Amino acid sequence: MKLSTGLTRFPNSARRIMFFLCAALLILNAQAIARAQTSSTSTVSGRIIDSNGEGLAGAEVELRNVATGLVQKQQSNSLAHYVFSPVLPGEYALVVRMQGFRQASFSDLKIEVAKSYSFDARLEVGDVSETVNVVAGAGLDLQKMDATIGSVVPGMSLLALPSLERSAVEFLTLQPGTIPEAGDGDMGNRGGAVTGARTDQSTFTLDGIDITENSTGGGAGFRTMIPVPVESVEEFRVGVTNLNASFARSSGGQVSLVGRRGSNEFHGAAYWYHQNDNLNANSWTNNRSGIPEAESKDNRYGFRLGGPLSHNRAFFFVNYEGRNFPRAFDVTRIVPTDSLRRGIIRMRDNAGRIVSYDLATAALCSPTGNRQCDPRRLGLSPSVSALWSLLPQGNDPASGDGLNTTGWRSTAVAPLENDYVVSRFDYSLTPVWSFNASATYARRLSTLGGASGLRQQLDIRDSSRAVFTGDAPLRGQNLTFGLNGSLTPAFNSSFKFGWTRDRQASDNINPSRVANLLAIPGTDTGAGRVALNIGGGNLDQLVSEPIDIDSQRARSQSNDNESFQFIYDGAWTKGSHSMQFGSNARHIITRHVRNDKVAGSLASLVADVFRGSNILIPNTSRPPTCSTPNQANCLRANDVAQWDALFAATTGMVDTISVLTVRDADLNPLPFGTPLSADTTHNAYDFYLQDTWQARPTLALTLGLSYGWQRPPHDKSGRQTRMINVANGEPLTYANYIEPRREAALRGEIYNPRI
Repeated sequence: MKLSTGLTRFPNSARRIMFFLCAALLILNAQAIARAQTSSTSTVSGRIIDSNGEGLAGAEVELRNVATGLVQKQQSNSLAHYVFSPVLPGEYALVVRMQGFRQASFSDLKIEVAKSYSFDARLEVGDVSETVNVVAGAGLDLQKMDATIGSVVPGMSLLALPSLERSAVEFLTLQPGTIPEAGDGDMGNRGGAVTGARTDQSTFTLDGIDITENSTGGGAGFRTMIPVPVESVEEFRVGVTNLNASFARSSGGQVSLVGRRGSNEFHGAAYWYHQNDNLNANSWTNNRSGIPEAESKDNRYGFRLGGPLSHNRAFFFVNYEGRNFPRAFDVTRIVPTDSLRRGIIRMRDNAGRIVSYDLATAALCSPTGNRQCDPRRLGLSPSVSALWSLLPQGNDPASGDGLNTTGWRSTAVAPLENDYVVSRFDYSLTPVWSFNASATYARRLSTLGGASGLRQQLDIRDSSRAVFTGDAPLRGQNLTFGLNGSLTPAFNSSFKFGWTRDRQASDNINPSRVANLLAIPGTDTGAGRVALNIGGGNLDQLVSEPIDIDSQRARSQSNDNESFQFIYDGAWTKGSHSMQFGSNARHIITRHVRNDKVAGSLASLVADVFRGSNILIPNTSRPPTCSTPNQANCLRANDVAQWDALFAATTGMVDTISVLTVRDADLNPLPFGTPLSADTTHNAYDFYLQDTWQARPTLALTLGLSYGWQRPPHDKSGRQTRMINVANGEPLTYANYIEPRREAALRGEIYNPRI
């Protein structure tokens, strides 16, 4: 439950008292005012008075949308108040008429999303055919209905301001109280925190429908389920603090986006943005290594068009945007030197000389320096040798340690292709009821690329080049239907339905161009081939990603999220009070599949070939540690860990073997290669009630209540997740884990279960 009074924490008893006081206030007044703004609409209200300041009841008030010609009409009530709600953002004209008085006209009223406006009209005695024009200036659009703090970014500003990805979300970190953070959500969105809240605590709505991304969270908190290109957005507002009761889902920013709509005039644009590498210089390191400059051409193009289907009645809007970007990345890898590929470890002694240790024959180890380094006299592992033979020869001696490892540089392409289309239809059913519908589809096809990482391999058709093997498709869809109107002049209603789907994945591609790194001699077992994960010291990038072309087992994960949303917003006007009330029900489906929770892949056996916690290299398999200056044939103290890592990797010592094991809901083991999966549904409900009392022309009091809850997720297969205390094997509960720590903290102590 949330009390929208600026007080964030009460004792339970105080919350109950406040709740009943609020309820009593609303019941005793037996009246309520039209609602304040919601996430996609606004409110226009005011009072009609004569030249003596006396209220005028029965005055006719007309609010006309300049773009569409649609008109809303009301009469001032017994206390001379009028309220229009909901009001879609846009440019409006307001006219007030009453018999025996000159009419008052307000023009060029810019109504912005999620804001409330108050326009008081003073009528002068005269002929109704005479008009007094009132210029909307400072103070006339002052936010009086609540104390929400936030700013609006209009559509023209979105088009004029520079943006790297041409996404409206990029401008959110420019709002007051917002802290930019590192983090990259897909589809061009970035992370950020609002007024100290966590980065995943911001809520995004598009035309009133929640499009907040539910999977990523954390560093990619500013991410939406569907993209919001600047060409498709009319304007947006970010509420950062003092939010009213209708915004209650999260504690961070409340981002209200409004899509473009058609009008009585045709408006459109066609655009093409092109960026190329014609004036770009190659990097110094690529020039030194003889690597040509990678080609880069970025094309973004599209069009938008809106206009009337029937004058003053039916309107349309459509926007398409595409992008083709054959991205290229410089790739840097650490590879073995020629000597290490032959099983020779080279180290520098205290005399400054480089000593070569052929592990198959060298007898320079042990504290006395006269014992065989590899007591087996085998040296280089055939399996490790076969794997290293797939790696290219180094071309960048400045990378690596210069003795056992060196650098390899190349370029690789990671194409990016985007498509986005949205269409909207608005229709005036009657003078007081309107209908709207919109559909959105977005697609992002990209190859995972970067300077380093497990997703890059060698192109087996050209060993001098790298190829990225990870594919990351994203798709977003949205359908929205809305019905708005007035049951009576004092009672308005808005109904919305929204369906949003967000699909993300990362998987292996181009198997025909990637060496089969699992088909290594000596790695075949009855449970399948074992992928070698070789690391340690400067060899931490010598990792073979397990790719089994035959069975298509590779690193992958995917999210498939759906959200069904039903929203009702109501408003009732009576006297000097306005009441806003409504509900929001969401049915959320989350499907998640992955097999990449450990090094390499969980869908196949992975052998960690390095000196880990399970391997101890004895001092009899090391050269003697240097103890005197200028000592020859010794191992410096700070090179001991590096020797152990190289020794384990070269001889093929396996520290651990990992494989994914999955069980069904009855805890029966499933075959190796079965990925982790979750198919869950849960429901979330929110209700709110808010009263704004215009006690005086200069004083408005807003008091509201909101309540929401989420049902526990339900897995389709009946599976559950339980956290276990590894110390005693018992499931973790609030009573045995959280409560003891809470009580210790209240005593000013540190919880210690051993006491």
